[in-house]
Amino acid sequence: MRDRNSIGYIAILVFIVVGICFYLYVSEIGQLVEYASTFKEGTLEKSGLLGDSAGLINALFSGLAFGGVILTIIWQIKNDNSGKINAQRLQFENTFFNMTQTFEHIVDGLTIERIDLQGTDTNALFSNYYNVQEDQANNNSVNAKEIKGRAVFEYIYQQRKLEGMILKEAIEDSGITPYEIALKGILDHYYRYLYRILKFIDETDLIDEQQKYRYSSMFRAQLSEFELVLIYYNGLSSIGKKKLKPLLEKYSILKNLRKYDLATIKDRDGNNITLFKENYSNTAFTRINVFAGNWIMIVLGVIFNSIILVLLLTLISGGLDNFLFKDILSQPIFKDHSLAITLLLIVAMLYTLSQSIDYCNHIQIRKREYHRLWDKFRYLLSCYYDAASLKVVLPIIVLFFYLCGSHNWYGYGFVLYVNLIIITLLIRPIVAVVYTCYQMYKLK
Repeated sequence: MRDRNSIGYIAILVFIVVGICFYLYVSEIGQLVEYASTFKEGTLEKSGLLGDSAGLINALFSGLAFGGVILTIIWQIKNDNSGKINAQRLQFENTFFNMTQTFEHIVDGLTIERIDLQGTDTNALFSNYYNVQEDQANNNSVNAKEIKGRAVFEYIYQQRKLEGMILKEAIEDSGITPYEIALKGILDHYYRYLYRILKFIDETDLIDEQQKYRYSSMFRAQLSEFELVLIYYNGLSSIGKKKLKPLLEKYSILKNLRKYDLATIKDRDGNNITLFKENYSNTAFTRINVFAGNWIMIVLGVIFNSIILVLLLTLISGGLDNFLFKDILSQPIFKDHSLAITLLLIVAMLYTLSQSIDYCNHIQIRKREYHRLWDKFRYLLSCYYDAASLKVVLPIIVLFFYLCGSHNWYGYGFVLYVNLIIITLLIRPIVAVVYTCYQMYKLK
């Protein structure tokens, strides 16, 4: 969409430049003909000057043709790069979903055997292997010889006893050590693959942080109640503390964790306190969105581009005086038709306003929770307007102010024209800010 708009703007600019040059040529054609009529017979060299007078337009078209070829090459390279990125993203998605499917196979293949079928468990023989084809209808049965799949996690945490206590009670009594003893060498393959999926999402450069969180949320939706409990303790253990825990916090993997499933102790007032919760950052349980846009780089870009334009105009100020102000802006059309030009600019301004409002009305806002109002404001604003465009719009406005301040335009009313053009350029961001403020008020 933006490429089509860019092509349209370039085409309009080309027609304007060609029209100005053609108008200048036509306005001077009378003097050229009068000059040619004074040539003496046989002076072909001098009469050739009449044909050469159109050289400006010929050179202009040649330059535009060359510029068109360069732009075509640039756009082709850009489209090729975009195609490669899209192909890589598709490959990322395929790999991600294949990994989640393999993860499900790993979970389905988990099996634990009971030795005591009467309910008093002794040391259980634990095996971790693929057993997808077997019937799992009796996984949750109290008297089942084997527990398979996701029921394994509940059995380990709330039924399997360690020295006469279930794991939850042992953690309440002795801290995280019973967990490390009970699961030493158990579920290793499960935790390694869980870590690898989160690491795969975290390391990719093909998607932004918001999309990474979306993919991690898809993966989080596959985790059961007691899976999250054991993952919670694994992140606190000596095995998962360094590598797994930061990823759990970054992508809020424990968001759906039920706090009443965790081991607790009583405080002095008799209230239950969840053990080890303070060892996790709040981001492990609640997503704290931070808008990824870099407004500092946009400000620096505006300043840099403005300085470059002003320096460039300063270097060619002599050419501007002769070509722009004396040859173009002093033409009768700008003096005799100032009202028509003003009306034309007003119509362009109103058209831009209507298009901006229509565009903002059709924007679908995805609901995202941000804890800081500044992040929420920037996110909503980014839905209505691409802030990177300010790196072009604001330097152009600075350019107009520089021209007005360094040249006498007041005699022909060009200050009015410039003000109308500046207002037209600012309409789109102003409308976007108004809609953003309205959305902020509505969400509040």
